[in-house]
Amino acid sequence: MVVVSSGERPAEARVAIVGGGISGLAAAHFLASRTRARVLVLEAEARIGGKVLTRDLGGIRVEAGPDGFLADAGLLALCRELGLEQELVEALTTRAYFWEADGELRPLAPPDMRHAAVTGRAPTRFLALRGGLDSLMAALARSTPHIEVRTKATVRSLREAPGGVVLTLEAGGTLQADAVVLAVPAHQVARLLADVRPVAADALAAIRYLDLGVIALRYPGQPWQLDGSGFLAAERPDRIISGCTWASAKWPHLAGGEDTVLRATVGGSGSRTWAALDDQGLVAAVHRDLVAALGPAPAPAASVVTRWPKGIPDHRFRDPAGVQQARVALADSRVLLTAGGYLGGGMASCVADAAQVADAMATLLAVGAPA
Repeated sequence: MVVVSSGERPAEARVAIVGGGISGLAAAHFLASRTRARVLVLEAEARIGGKVLTRDLGGIRVEAGPDGFLADAGLLALCRELGLEQELVEALTTRAYFWEADGELRPLAPPDMRHAAVTGRAPTRFLALRGGLDSLMAALARSTPHIEVRTKATVRSLREAPGGVVLTLEAGGTLQADAVVLAVPAHQVARLLADVRPVAADALAAIRYLDLGVIALRYPGQPWQLDGSGFLAAERPDRIISGCTWASAKWPHLAGGEDTVLRATVGGSGSRTWAALDDQGLVAAVHRDLVAALGPAPAPAASVVTRWPKGIPDHRFRDPAGVQQARVALADSRVLLTAGGYLGGGMASCVADAAQVADAMATLLAVGAPA
């Protein structure tokens, strides 16, 4: 347990990070590997990774969250630092389509418009990890002995105290750290800050989230000619999917097999009818949409459904000014927040923001590089 008495300043700063997703684990790695800080990561779920989750689909490992990331310099450097460079694979294509309301599949122009809308530029390369993105999460967690990770550790509340921050855990008990990084979604941060920093809490509570579902499907043989990485779908009352990634056409480590692997998404800003379906009904409805979009095909041989309640920020309500307002409201505290997950830009944004937060934390606590 991280315990620091109010009248004592430790030789090494101790930082508690709330949230064991990509943002929290990256912040922990940067802090523990580049300073003298010792870091405790508190994750509410039974596993680390947050929205980064790799699942088994009939013997094939598929992503149930993001399926890859921008070839950002910071994220590439992190993969090299963690010894994962040889595991990197590049997308075979970025050619994508839009499934129009009239039923036609038409090329997106430019092909990467979804990402350009977030970053202001069209990326040239998309990468994944051959063994699954969860290998990055595991590598971050074990990157230095100065990181301790606790799962099933829900933080119920926090309060500021002389020389640090006190966290109260759902399971009972408290712990005190020199400082805290909040690396959970905006609505969870707002809950933790409501009583102690209401201005910050109100700014973050305004960021809306949407439920999302990811349905991975394995089809026998090659029922379709898939020339591209997938499509986005126009919303229509008789449709349930919001998009589809042609995983075995997009990624080299999934290509060349006997079967076809697809990942469909439901929810987001699209139809909500999917939420009332059980997994079997959801798979059947997604299959009907795929047949309508791509042509006849046999039923999938294997499927796996992952539901993400409040899984993604609603891009229609993204508010960088609100995040900045929250950070200003926290400026005189020992509580920092990572906002890459709700500012847009995917995993690369999360890692970049985590690096900046780690630098800010090192300055706040005046901890230098390891001897």
